Order: sequence, then structure tokens, then C-alpha cells
Amino acid sequence: MYKVLIIITLSLSMKIATAEDELSFKKQAEIKVNIFMKALKKELKAGLKKGLVNGVEHCNVNVSKISTMTKDDKWKIGRTSHKLRNQKNSPEKWMLSYLDDYKKNKKKDSSVVKLGKNHFFYLKPLYVGGVCLGCHGKKIAPKVSKKIKDLYPEDQAEGFGLGDFRGFVWAEYKE
Repeated sequence: MYKVLIIITLSLSMKIATAEDELSFKKQAEIKVNIFMKALKKELKAGLKKGLVNGVEHCNVNVSKISTMTKDDKWKIGRTSHKLRNQKNSPEKWMLSYLDDYKKNKKKDSSVVKLGKNHFFYLKPLYVGGVCLGCHGKKIAPKVSKKIKDLYPEDQAEGFGLGDFRGFVWAEYKE
């Protein structure tokens, strides 16, 4: 079902021609990001039904599939953080100042960044919720920690507390 929703949403793309179209971009990006996040949450819930250790592996495999489905000629959607679990989610250099600003100021609002003519980014901040602490918190069960290290040898995405800034879900439009 989510695959169909993602494909339909990506096909609803409109042409973004000028700075005046930033509001239209933001509305479209919010829809796309919300569908992406619902698909991620669905996979997280499915993984947690298998227990936390098996859930880590479930998310490792299935979240990558969702990320692949959210690309088309003009739109890309993804995640990034200042403390990465998956190095494939590394932020672009220009994102670093936004990550620092949101971490420092705990900003709740999304940001629209224009990088060039017909090139926009939408950044939606993510904050750590209770369900996140089992894999991203300060106290992670040894078996879960081992599974994370096996799947993500360069993992840095631990040590968060409830409500901490975790990173962004982003949408990029480039024509």
C-alpha cells in the first residue's frame, strides 16, 4: 500500500519555477515527507513485533527499500543526522549549519532552502520519542547494541535522550 502511495505522490509533482513557488514546494514536500514517515513508522512497528534485536535487522533491510521508492526525476526524499547510524545518510555540507542550529536551538519548524533556480530542499526536524530510545538511547541492551554494531560498524546514533534533536527528514526538488 505504501509503495502505491509513494509512487502516486511522486507523480503529483508540479513545476517549480520561481521563488514565489516556494510555498507550493513546501506543501508538496510536506505531503511527500509525511507519506515517507508513515511508511518508515509502519516498518518500525513491523520490526518491533519481532523483538528489538530482530527489529534492527528488519529496519535495516526494509527502510532502504522505502528510500529507494521515493526517488523520481525531480524529487528525492531521505534522512540525515549529526550522529549517523547509516553512512549512506550523510548530510550534504550545506546541511551541517542547519543541523547545528536545530540541535542548539531545538527548533520545531521545518525549513525551506533554495540552492538554485528550481532547486529546493525541505528540512523537517526529527526529535527522539520514547520508542526510539531502545536503539538510539543512552542505555541500549547489549544484544541490541551488538546487532547494531554488526549492521552499522560506524554507528554514532546512540546516546540520545527523550526529546533530543535527532536529525532531519528532507525532500529535494531539482529540475
